[in-house]
Amino acid sequence: MSTKIITAQDIDSLELVLKMMLWRDIHHTPILNNNLDLVGLLTWTDVQKYLGDPKLSKQGISDIMQKEVITAHPDMLLEEAKNLMIEKDIGCLPVMKEERLIGIITSNDL
Repeated sequence: MSTKIITAQDIDSLELVLKMMLWRDIHHTPILNNNLDLVGLLTWTDVQKYLGDPKLSKQGISDIMQKEVITAHPDMLLEEAKNLMIEKDIGCLPVMKEERLIGIITSNDL
């Protein structure tokens, strides 16, 4: 699990988040609101659909992010997380403790 989480806000533009993802070489970005609640997840797969679109600079991430996010808890065994990711065909699991994002598990961690 990585505890140095790179996040974006739900009001950010897709262009801004895309630049951040490229610069940081990340494929999964948890999306937070002003209260720091997890409200979505943006993946590289989501972003690829909009590459080359002239509306990219105006597109908000809240329009394209995944709003239903499958999460893990800090006590979850790595094997459980791995099985959940395989079962749900997802590349990451944000880790939540008391409704706050504290980390992220990606397929690279497994």
